[in-house]
Amino acid sequence: MRARASFAAACACALATSAHALTINELAGQPACAALEAAAPGASAEEAERIEIARFACRAPIDVSVAQAEALLGRSFTTMRRDGEALLVLLRADGASASLTGSLKGAMERIGESNLWAARYRLAELDRAMIIAVPTVDGALLDDDHWLRWRGPNAIPAHVFEPALDGQVIERTLYSQSLGETRRLQIYLPSGHDVARSYPALFIADGASAGVYARQIEPMIEAGLLPPMVIVGSLSAQRGIVEDRSGLNVDIRAADYLPNYVNGGDRFERHMLFL
Repeated sequence: MRARASFAAACACALATSAHALTINELAGQPACAALEAAAPGASAEEAERIEIARFACRAPIDVSVAQAEALLGRSFTTMRRDGEALLVLLRADGASASLTGSLKGAMERIGESNLWAARYRLAELDRAMIIAVPTVDGALLDDDHWLRWRGPNAIPAHVFEPALDGQVIERTLYSQSLGETRRLQIYLPSGHDVARSYPALFIADGASAGVYARQIEPMIEAGLLPPMVIVGSLSAQRGIVEDRSGLNVDIRAADYLPNYVNGGDRFERHMLFL
């Protein structure tokens, strides 16, 4: 998907529509396609472009019965299926709420009175898209086995993925003076890492997948395509913080990465200082 499309979920703005203004909080969760289709042209060229960007990834109506969802899920807990120009995401889980994070964001809808949940997203250039959707139930992320992946038929080829690393992935913590909290880091050290030697470093914000990237980068190091390097990933949200920050009463990940996030205060600026 084009860079403009991938920016849709993180556009730091409020969009004026004929019904109401879409706040940054709503935009971060990918607003309904209907709301965007009804949007006014915008007071400025920049605002109009932001509306166009948001249309690249929006939430479409859901029309699936319990029986249809059961048939699509089979024995699985999760599935992602193409539905025309949209992706339909289904989840089987007991809980009071379910949502998605990652490439697709927002609350899932319960289907009837069942323990089945659904979300549907209309995505531009779906054939070229590469998507990872991570389900959560009652705020808890499901494990990697239940993550959902889509790679369109015209997407760039997948990198070689090495399940077993010759290097190692370790976890460390680092106190941030700007944020006043201790952040968790995930660090990949290449095979034969020597503490007396300097290495190129790749720093990844929102970096809980540093170990996953390492499994793609290490084969390129071994093939001589890249020099041995260190990868440092900074974890996000509460799981990336040692101290309990529930008292902030805000989506910490969104406040860290979206300027002017409602109720986020100056956390974006302070997080940028940490990075």
